[in-house]
Amino acid sequence: MKQCISFLKTLWGCSLAAVLLLYHPPAHAQCSIEIQHTPAQRLSLADIDFQHFQGSTLLFTLFIPGPVGPPNPTLTIDLNIKFADGGTAPNAMHFVSQPFTVPPAGRTITNLNLGRNGDIRTDEFSFDPAVKSKLEDASRGTGNFPSGIYTFTFLVSQSTCTQPDPVVFVLENDTRIELRSPADGETTNAFPLFEYYYDGTDAELVVAEKSPDQSREDAIAHKPPMLDVDLGAQNAFLYTGGRPLETGKSYVWRVIGKMTGENGQIIPVPSEVRTFTVSSSTQGTLDDILLRQLEEIFGQRYPGIFQQIHQQGFTFDGNNSLDGSLVTPADLMNLLNQLRQQSDSAELSFE
Repeated sequence: MKQCISFLKTLWGCSLAAVLLLYHPPAHAQCSIEIQHTPAQRLSLADIDFQHFQGSTLLFTLFIPGPVGPPNPTLTIDLNIKFADGGTAPNAMHFVSQPFTVPPAGRTITNLNLGRNGDIRTDEFSFDPAVKSKLEDASRGTGNFPSGIYTFTFLVSQSTCTQPDPVVFVLENDTRIELRSPADGETTNAFPLFEYYYDGTDAELVVAEKSPDQSREDAIAHKPPMLDVDLGAQNAFLYTGGRPLETGKSYVWRVIGKMTGENGQIIPVPSEVRTFTVSSSTQGTLDDILLRQLEEIFGQRYPGIFQQIHQQGFTFDGNNSLDGSLVTPADLMNLLNQLRQQSDSAELSFE
């Protein structure tokens, strides 16, 4: 009997050891919630307002493992912004979903699953009113947010898996166009100087005549326009190359930025449409226009030359030539545009 008891103890001990050797607890720490994101070049309010809008741009794809993950988790997303102008918004947006199911095979979620028409409902949502107002103001005319670093952080509740890394979008403000001159409704001469702010490398200027009964949008869409010229990266252009502007008439103008989309397609980014009127009272002579433009381009580098011109009352002699050949007023305006683009390397002398 004693031998039997001893044998049972030995057998039980061996069985227990075998069970311990065969059983391994789930390695929760080794699983991870995976995330991928698209290289977005621009964001809009619809992309990040997860409560009120159904976004159309795929921003991120989140995979939650099934067997070792929570069956009914919630998803928290926070947005922090560092603007290019130095401002910060550490808690710009906060989103918490209602619980959703994760099947044993796992579940893939994108930002398209969120929002008003998504299959993952909203439990909590807040958007800093001051930040929202700043974003709305900055995106007027383009629909896109200003440049900066937009960081999204994610938290899947109840999960013992490694949480996903933050998603960071670095937006360059090459889609914001700020028209500077002529001001809306301004009266100009027949050779207005168009100035605007644009960080991109390619832009187009369109100028069209506006009749009294036309809207700005109808006028700027009229074909052919008075002027349609590619400007490249320059931010100023003296009117030349188009049909002559006439005294007493009104015109509209717009700058269209051109950016490259994710698939290589060119995406036009139009500015607002402004108006101006040509008047003889601000016309001035061609010589006056030439001198003003030359002083604007070279005045800081050669202040002594223009001081001498003004103090001693020098004027143009009317013989304008290029490489020994007479040039027309339109040619002179075109030359000024070229000088404006190359002002850093161009030199000016006065004889």
